[in-house]
Amino acid sequence: MYTYVDNIESLIELVEKDKRSEGAGAFTANRYPVRFVLFDNFRDCYQFVSKMSETPAKIIRISQWMDKDWPDVLIGFNKLAHTIEDIVEHIFMNDVVIAPFSELARFYDNKKRIEFSSLISTIKAIENDRTAFNAHRRVYIPLVGLEGKMAHFYNDSQSIMWYLKNSDRQQNYKLVLTNGTTYGVKGIESKYTKVDSVLGWLNVWTEHNLTQTIICSSPSIFANAENADPDNAFDFAICNNSYEFMTNGLGVNLSFLSYRVEDNEYWTNLAEDIDIDNFQFEKFFNSKFDIHELDSYSVFLKTWFEFKNQYDRWLLAAYYRHKFCNNGYICRALEACYGYTDVDFVEALATTIFDLDNRESFIEERAEALRVATAKGIVISVEREKLLKEKLQDIALDSMLGYQHAMKFMTSLTNSEKELMIEWLGNEKISVNELKGVYSDLYYYMGGLTCAIEQEWVRTYIDEYRNAKVANKYTDKIRSLVNEHNESEVAFNKWYQAFSTTRTQLEGRDDIEVYYWIDGLGIDWIPFVSDIINNYKDDHFFLNEVIISKALLPTTTSVNKESLIKISNDVLPKVGDIDELAHKTRHYPRYIIDDLDIVRKAVKKILTENPGRKIAIVSDHGISYLSQLCQGMNMPGIMSDHGGRLAVKKNGVPTADSKYIILEDKKTLCALRHDSLCAKIPEGSGCHGGCTPEEVLVPVFIISNQETVKHWTAVLDSLEVSMALPIIRFKIKGLKDGDKPIAIYNGHPYVLKHTDGYNYETPSLPLVAEATEIVIRIKSISETFKIKIKAGAEEQDLFADIF
Repeated sequence: MYTYVDNIESLIELVEKDKRSEGAGAFTANRYPVRFVLFDNFRDCYQFVSKMSETPAKIIRISQWMDKDWPDVLIGFNKLAHTIEDIVEHIFMNDVVIAPFSELARFYDNKKRIEFSSLISTIKAIENDRTAFNAHRRVYIPLVGLEGKMAHFYNDSQSIMWYLKNSDRQQNYKLVLTNGTTYGVKGIESKYTKVDSVLGWLNVWTEHNLTQTIICSSPSIFANAENADPDNAFDFAICNNSYEFMTNGLGVNLSFLSYRVEDNEYWTNLAEDIDIDNFQFEKFFNSKFDIHELDSYSVFLKTWFEFKNQYDRWLLAAYYRHKFCNNGYICRALEACYGYTDVDFVEALATTIFDLDNRESFIEERAEALRVATAKGIVISVEREKLLKEKLQDIALDSMLGYQHAMKFMTSLTNSEKELMIEWLGNEKISVNELKGVYSDLYYYMGGLTCAIEQEWVRTYIDEYRNAKVANKYTDKIRSLVNEHNESEVAFNKWYQAFSTTRTQLEGRDDIEVYYWIDGLGIDWIPFVSDIINNYKDDHFFLNEVIISKALLPTTTSVNKESLIKISNDVLPKVGDIDELAHKTRHYPRYIIDDLDIVRKAVKKILTENPGRKIAIVSDHGISYLSQLCQGMNMPGIMSDHGGRLAVKKNGVPTADSKYIILEDKKTLCALRHDSLCAKIPEGSGCHGGCTPEEVLVPVFIISNQETVKHWTAVLDSLEVSMALPIIRFKIKGLKDGDKPIAIYNGHPYVLKHTDGYNYETPSLPLVAEATEIVIRIKSISETFKIKIKAGAEEQDLFADIF
């Protein structure tokens, strides 16, 4: 028998009326005491149980039948039915309310094993004994949300069902089910009702502040979740992974993140990162990556290379594509990525553009991205580098496009690209200016000499030398210049004697604090090294002087190193040995690329290890890459040295010849021009020892922390100065005749007193606690120093005059 009411008052009236049953239906009503009371929500159910508790009826909680040692074991339907039978038949003679019955019953199988129907059938058939019959004893079993499953028993004469179908029906509960976990999501307890076992679930119905969404991580309930349908009180979200838990369960909007099984680990990482209480994805994202907003590809690139974790990059890439609606080149590259490593991303950046329509519109964004990747030192696979080179060559050779168009897609990411640019420049397919911002190292290497030089023809010669080196061709211009200026020993000495050695140039320079030696650095490197140093101005490294010196003959390390050691007080660390590599066979144009990298790293090392110091970078000799392009003379009767750039006469005195000069020992010969005296220099090798300008002329770079050229250095003896002894001492080196150092403190000048050696001191100064700077000025050049003033008086020995 099925009856429905629309409010709690009517339901209670029905209970009372049923309790007083008389007449024709009274026998059946008193014989079968079980009353199934159906509800749509816990609120109405709780109210019903509360009102029944005000009557003599006994409230029996099913949770009391659970094994406390096994809180997550589901009570079997047979055990539940028999326990209720025992209660009705043997234990209680007064009315009882058994709850929460439906919280177990809804998870019994009613599809394969009809467990739910068997349970109801058993319970509904329970009969009162004579005493209970006469007392009109009733057993009330509330069920929340199971109207659909109970419909089978509507017309059963043994079944008495009351259904409170409240017109003020609240929204269905959402029951989120997981298998023993909430995936590390934080803040769940503060926002949702949460249970983790069958026992916890059975106690939910007693909570006054039950949330509309309930999180249940009971493995037993999860295993039986599919049995819950149909249910008119609950919407179920069965979550098999962290993705389903966050999206279907917690309702977090992550639609921009498509789900793939292989990404499960990332989803779990994301779940562990989230605090669901007041969760806003964009706020969470910006905080996680420590950014104001992901509003440009520049922000994306910076963030990508800062965060190396694969999960971080998965999240970053997905959200970036979502925000920019898959527009822009970064989005295209991310679509083509096979993974989240630097190599995966950069390979996609390098080659995806060639498969796109309107690829010119992506050039700028791609170039910026690959500039960043290059600075990070990312190296792509050989196969992808080969593909990139082929694509660039195809564009260059396309008559409708050409080399200038290919340069738009060129970067300095790979050696293959650098090789192409060197070859194209050497073959005059592109100009030096096209290299700027693309292969800046080569651009600055090809720059002109801007330092002072008396022999103006040397500028032209070095320009032509670099052109020939890059082209890997012995040009007519070089042949003409070297034949003119090295036509004979007389012609050579005419310009050679006009230069001074490095030792002569730097003799007496006590302002230089540290010397470094780059082996094999010729004056062709001046523009490149100058640019490197100038890029460190923000770090207070300033190129004060560039001097061109000459190496002693023969132009070998053994001859020239000795004089360099003397000017450096026997401390001459060598950094960046391009000489050693020059003697090895390396294919063109790889040796150009390698040497540029070596010199850049050497200069960077020198600067970063010597902040605030005055530095001199010197060299012993230069290197020529043109002799490999010329035939050797294979002169008889001599012993080759340095590949024939010099040789020693085996017997007798050598005969004067315009091909070489004879040194003072009357047996050593140095080649005047690029043709070596003995066998041909191996292809791909550099050489030195001869008399060509690129072998003989070497640079000197003077670097300091002062932008204005300054020949002196000053150092504070102590940072702290006492009020009791207000004298500040300095060590000052490099002073010239007529230099008078002055100290300026608190706006007042004071002449420094020379005590001894490099030591100078101020007179007693009227120290002021707020005045913590002192300036040393020599003529028009100043340097400022910070000092720390100690206010306390120094202790005096009171008995010093007595004893």
